[in-house]
Amino acid sequence: MAQSQIWQHIPPRNYDEKRSFRRMNMDCPISFATTGEHETWEGQCKNLSAQGLLFNTRKLVAVGTLVDVNITLKKAVVEPFNAVVEVVRVSNVGGLNNYEIAARIKQMK
Repeated sequence: MAQSQIWQHIPPRNYDEKRSFRRMNMDCPISFATTGEHETWEGQCKNLSAQGLLFNTRKLVAVGTLVDVNITLKKAVVEPFNAVVEVVRVSNVGGLNNYEIAARIKQMK
């Protein structure tokens, strides 16, 4: 079978799969602090990719803010995830003090 015929049998990718890096669903606790501050906040990581992450929290964080994040799984076979991320999108979801934050990974720690 010619290569052009092989591609005809592969179903088209949906929108999410067209990204440069696949997102891994997480649904795990995340802790974070605005870079340079000592107060730590909690949230729930929704997904993670090679370039960024998405999490929910009750703390409003402005777009452009640098944030130190930590994801440590309780029954992990992997090292904790520690990085500096830049907030690129903030959405209010589900009412007062419930935010969905999208962030781009700037530096791994």
